[in-house]
This record gives sequence, structure tokens and C-alpha cells, in this order.
Amino acid sequence: MNRRTFLAFASPSLILMTVLMVAPLALTVYLSLNDFSYGSPLHFRGLGNYTEVLSQATFWHATAFTLVYTGGTTILKIIVGFALALALNHVIRARSFFLGLLLVPMIVPPVVGALVFGWMFRDDIGIGLFTYALSETGVHVHWLSEPWPARFLLILQNTWQDAAFGALILLAGLQGLPDEPLEAAMVDGAGWFQRVRHVIIPGLRGLFAFVALMSVMDAFRIFDNIAVMTKGNPAGATTSLMYLNYQVAFQQQRLGLGSAISVLTVGAIVLLMIPFIRQTRRQFRGE
Repeated sequence: MNRRTFLAFASPSLILMTVLMVAPLALTVYLSLNDFSYGSPLHFRGLGNYTEVLSQATFWHATAFTLVYTGGTTILKIIVGFALALALNHVIRARSFFLGLLLVPMIVPPVVGALVFGWMFRDDIGIGLFTYALSETGVHVHWLSEPWPARFLLILQNTWQDAAFGALILLAGLQGLPDEPLEAAMVDGAGWFQRVRHVIIPGLRGLFAFVALMSVMDAFRIFDNIAVMTKGNPAGATTSLMYLNYQVAFQQQRLGLGSAISVLTVGAIVLLMIPFIRQTRRQFRGE
């Protein structure tokens, strides 16, 4: 394919990407340098918005929660996804049925999933099924009114909804692994756990990095399940960067300050993505 043909095919996508991504990002950066509220004119502020954001304790609390949430969901999605992929790889007859069940949480709208999940753990409206079941065993947990239980519940809800994505990716990788290394390991007397540890996991290293990359990108955008389940409570313990951005830009109507939070969030995502991208590139290059 020559250069002209390539540009002819790639130009529509590049133009669309520029319109939908680059232009809004440039506008966000511009607004972040100004003091701007709805209905008021722009006042150039330079780096004043960034200085104000970085000096606020609420920003660092939101950053800490976002990192905890990102780490928790990423680790759980990889572990649960890999376990499901291993189980499905050994299922032959009813694999399509179990795959269908696995996809149910993914096709549920996030707001609906978060709403139902929150109902199951609430203790103030009489239908908190899991809260009631635990209380019958003598364990009393106030999931939505205590900081760490609320954080864990958000991590659990996101894992339940999105772990199937990692399972499908890793299942495809399992089915694409060559048989020779596994057969050689069996001949050498390696048990199931040893085959998983020394053959399967190294063979799926690139896919693990890809699943982690997608999970990190998804976790930093967390908003809807917080808005439905906790609204940042208790006392801001579950306020993420995106939810803080919503509070500043829309509730406080400080769009310039909210834009600064957005730019800082994008920068953090890019920095976190670099190791995963490098690992994925090395894997696919065969290094």
C-alpha cells in the first residue's frame, strides 16, 4: 500500500479523532488557564487554577481514593478474569451457555448495575440482602456509611460488572497458546499449578498487560457508580477525581478549576499507561 492510498483510508479516522478528541482536549487546556464560571466572561489566570487544585486537600484525597480504586479493580479483574478463563477453557459442552451468563453483567447498563448492587448492600430500606445475611451470622457491616466498606463495595461492583472482559481476552489467549510447551511440561512431570505458573502465565503476559491497561483507563473514569451508590460519601471517602471534577465544574460552577482537574487526570492516566504500553509492545515484538 503506497502513501497516498494509506492517507486516503486513514484520513477520515484521523479527522474524526481530531474533532472528537484533540479539539475538546485543547479547549479543556485553554479553559484550565482561565477563571471561568457559567454566565461570566473569561479571565486569564495562568497556572492559578493548577496551583489552587494542587493545594487543596480534597484533590489529594480524591487522588488517593482513585489510585486505591484503580489498583483494587485492576488486580481483582485480572485474578477473577484469569480464573474464569481457566475454568471456561476446560468446559466443552456448555461453554456457550456459560459464556452467555458471563456476559450478562457486561450488558447491564452501569447505572442499573450500580443501583441494584447498592440495594443489595443497603441496611436502611429493608432489602439489603447481603447485609441481612451477614447480620444473621453476627457480622454487622455498614457498607455505605463506613469509609473502607464503601470503597471495597465500589471495587467489588466494578469487578462484577467488568471482569468478563478480561476473562474473554484471556480465554482467547489460552486457546491460542501452542500445545508443545504444555505437552513438554506434562512429560517432564509438571503438575497443573506448575504448568499454569511456568507456561501459561508467561505465555499470556502481553494479554495481562492489555487487560490491566484497559482496567486502569476505565477505573480513572469512575463516576456513574459513585453517583448512584455513594455520592462521594461517607465524608468524601469515595470521591474520585472524576466525581470531584463534577462537583467543582457543575455543582460549584467553576469550569476553569474543573478543567484543570481534567488536565491533571489525563496526565496521570498517560503516566500510568506508559509501563503497560511498553510491556505490550515488547510482548508483541517478541522481545
